[in-house]
Amino acid sequence: DERDAQVRIRIYERDSLSGIPGKDLLRKSYIVTVKPNQKNIKVDISEENTPFLPDGVFIGIDVLVYVNNSGTLVSYHIKTVARLQCV
Repeated sequence: DERDAQVRIRIYERDSLSGIPGKDLLRKSYIVTVKPNQKNIKVDISEENTPFLPDGVFIGIDVLVYVNNSGTLVSYHIKTVARLQCV
């Protein structure tokens, strides 16, 4: 049964020593709804003034789990995101 998913977008700095994700660069949570088979996600983060650093950043997409109307836990699986555009 395919349903809309709610995802939280995260942007992390790249740790210059280890090369792994470091500090979360966003001050607030950005939760967007993704339709089944949706390939692109667009999120307006302009109020954040997020620096896109020369070393790059890591983009995280947290798929949220929540309780549906019947009280059952519902989880979502996103097959592929072709493009995430932060503006």
